[in-house]
Amino acid sequence: MTELNRKPSRPVRSNRRKIFIGWGVALALLGLGVAYVLSSAILPIPKPSGPHPVGFTTNTLTDSSRTMQVQGKSTARVITLDIWYPAQSTEGFKASPYTETALNKMLEKYQGIPASLNTESPSFAFQDAPALKGKHPTVIFNHGYGSFSKQNASNFQELASHGYVVLSIAHPGDSLLAQDGQGNMLEFDGQNSVYLNIQKNSKAQIPALAKRLAAQRNAQTSTKYADASHELAQSLPYTLLEPMKKLWLEDTLFLIETLSQPKKAKILETTDPARITLMGHSFGGMIALEVAKNPPVGVQHIVNLDGPWVEYTQ
Repeated sequence: MTELNRKPSRPVRSNRRKIFIGWGVALALLGLGVAYVLSSAILPIPKPSGPHPVGFTTNTLTDSSRTMQVQGKSTARVITLDIWYPAQSTEGFKASPYTETALNKMLEKYQGIPASLNTESPSFAFQDAPALKGKHPTVIFNHGYGSFSKQNASNFQELASHGYVVLSIAHPGDSLLAQDGQGNMLEFDGQNSVYLNIQKNSKAQIPALAKRLAAQRNAQTSTKYADASHELAQSLPYTLLEPMKKLWLEDTLFLIETLSQPKKAKILETTDPARITLMGHSFGGMIALEVAKNPPVGVQHIVNLDGPWVEYTQ
């Protein structure tokens, strides 16, 4: 047997094994260290600071005067409500998660967030806990386009702990998840919504859009600002968003009207239709600003979270 073909001696094999084991242990410790650093970098959501425990539930409202398409069939328009509210007690009730499995899958599909990163972490709001009696100031929220009704859940449970009822709207086809009248889940409609059209048509318009945004930002008078906002509405992607703006506005006004009706869902009886704050983020902020032009009775405050001012008509 030549020197090249000789097997390593037992001490040499033993040393190699020790080296491999050592590297394995080192890599494992490194992985644990990285996991610890990442986990410690994630700030925990603080417990709500208000005096009330928080309940959570979902509900749907059907507007028989309008229609929508579900799996190719026309049916009455339905909007979904995620609802946070001050509760009498949460003892014995299960904590609602910030996001659920179905929503995590949609976040991965359309926003690129791996579903494995979004576990069903329990919130401080408890599913179907009994509501605190009485009528409470009410917040109606519209999320951003292609987002979801739980997007500001930590803020909503904070508001509920201070005595507010928060109604967050999910719009069928335009929200990542909504429900039909039978409780079936309706996913974001990426094919028939304006989502793909915006992706296809907006990039080439960025220079013109940036110019009109600058004109709005630099306007020195209300007249010039209104003119710049109207010019902005004639730009992509805002031209594509106008029909959806009309639809979301109708959904929002329908909810506001429902709160004043004598016959409504039991949970909505805890809302105060005379003390409504309308809040919206991004595209939802546009809806809040649109309502502000001619607010219905009961709408006392408007909160716009990063939504653009766009004037489709003059």
